[in-house]
Amino acid sequence: MTSLASTIAAEIQPIRHSSIPAKVGLALVLAALADWLFYGPRIGLSLTLFVIAMACVSMLFNHAALDLRRAMIGAAILVAGLAPAVEELNMLSFLILTMALAIALLIATNPKTTGLTERARACAISSCSGPSGSFSTRCRSSTCRGSPGASYSG
Repeated sequence: MTSLASTIAAEIQPIRHSSIPAKVGLALVLAALADWLFYGPRIGLSLTLFVIAMACVSMLFNHAALDLRRAMIGAAILVAGLAPAVEELNMLSFLILTMALAIALLIATNPKTTGLTERARACAISSCSGPSGSFSTRCRSSTCRGSPGASYSG
């Protein structure tokens, strides 16, 4: 007869610490920081400080996958992307800053991407997916600018 109380010790796993409350807390801190930085003053330096804070939070939560060499390369790319936004924020410097942040975080936190095509694919997937779905889904669900209430049918 088998006993219900017999359990193999290897099957018993300790309860792991959940990082969800910490992630939610830091997301709220980032939202409060964004509210404080972007209300009132010029956006150039505020955007730069916010991008640095976002990169630090991302590195904090991905510290297990960090490689020092890849992190240094990512930091150099991020610093190079921050320079135009500090000087003068326009559309081109904003795009450079956005791409530098995406590439730096991709290099630093995703060690599985080794080739250029894998990096481009991972960057495209991370930029097109999100809480509201893919970019094409967002375009289809948004309303057209021409007439109120009309939707995109393409």
